[in-house]
Order: sequence, then C-alpha cells, then structure tokens
Amino acid sequence: MDPSYGAPLGKSEPAGLELAKPSGDQEKAYDAWFTENEERHLSQLRELVAFRSLAMVAEERDQVDTAGAWRVERMAEIGATNANYDSDALVASGEIIADEAHPTILVYGHFDI
Repeated sequence: MDPSYGAPLGKSEPAGLELAKPSGDQEKAYDAWFTENEERHLSQLRELVAFRSLAMVAEERDQVDTAGAWRVERMAEIGATNANYDSDALVASGEIIADEAHPTILVYGHFDI
C-alpha cells in the first residue's frame, strides 16, 4: 500500500476543528461489522453496477433513473430521511442526522456509469 494513502494534505486538521480518533475497541468493532456485512455490501455493489446507466446515452436514460431510485431505496433502508432522486440533476440524496451538534459529512457516489 502507498504509505501516503490516508495521510492528511497540508494541515493535519482544519482550524478550529478537532477530529475524534476511534479507540482500539471502536476500530475492532468497525472491522467486525464490515467483515460480517461484506457479502451484502458486495452484492449491493454488483446490483448497482449492473444498471446500464450511462447518462449521455439516450437509450440508457431509464436505467439512470432506475439506478437513482435504487440508491434512494438503499438510503431509506439505512435510515436516511428526505431520501430522494432528482432526475434533472441526476442526484440521489438523503440525510442521517445522528446529533445536531456534530459537523455535516457529505458522501458522494457517482452512479451514472
């Protein structure tokens, strides 16, 4: 593995923001969860990439929209609220607010492939 992988660029933390580090027990729990759910994750990835969803190909536009709806369903399954798909912008979005006091994290995944 590239030794610079995951290394911060520039400052180690943005000004005024202290990043929490997981404990050893938390890291073990994350690893266990990913290991236990690996097949489900891979199965869902296979489902997503099976859509013929190249947005610039008119004949595949319905598949782009189907892939967008699929993303919304997956977000709803994990508890996202306001999950929706904008077929004009080709954006699927949703939110999970665990604690109003914590910063927002945006996760982006391009799905017209």
